Amino acid sequence: MGKRGPKPQGKTETIHARTVKVYFPNESMLDQWKELAAKERVSLSKFLLWHADRSLRKRSMVTEKVVDQLKKENEQLKEECVHLSEQDRIRELAYKRIDEEVQKLRAEKFSDEGFSGQRQYDPRLIELLKRGNRLSDDDILDELHVDIRDGKTVQGISKQLVMLMKYGLVDKIPQGWRWKG
Repeated sequence: MGKRGPKPQGKTETIHARTVKVYFPNESMLDQWKELAAKERVSLSKFLLWHADRSLRKRSMVTEKVVDQLKKENEQLKEECVHLSEQDRIRELAYKRIDEEVQKLRAEKFSDEGFSGQRQYDPRLIELLKRGNRLSDDDILDELHVDIRDGKTVQGISKQLVMLMKYGLVDKIPQGWRWKG
């Protein structure tokens, strides 16, 4: 007959492999724990094992609760982020429409030959020109986000440039416009 595997060991044979020594800070603490174990009518070993196991399970449960809570908070924050992004997008669109409307109203005052009163130049046009770069008509319209199909606004921007040239603030050069200041 061939060799058989190792003989299965019972609890008694594996006791040393399963043993852990616990050192208490002082003898009075050891005595206190022994008394507590005796009150529950279990060995000190079982008493310590039960409390250690209970403590680890409790810690695990707390950790799981914290993780679950963090997951919920994360989901709520993601939803809030999506909501705020949508609000931001809507505000951007509203701002853009308002900006376009203001630009049209300013431009209309310059394109209306019969207008009397004070006209306000588009501050973005002035800032754009003050950068000192040569700007073509197309560059100016692009920078101001003016739709070239919007004739009144384009005409108003052109009139502003002509008026600024009359006041000696800009020069019309072959490549476009340049700020003189």
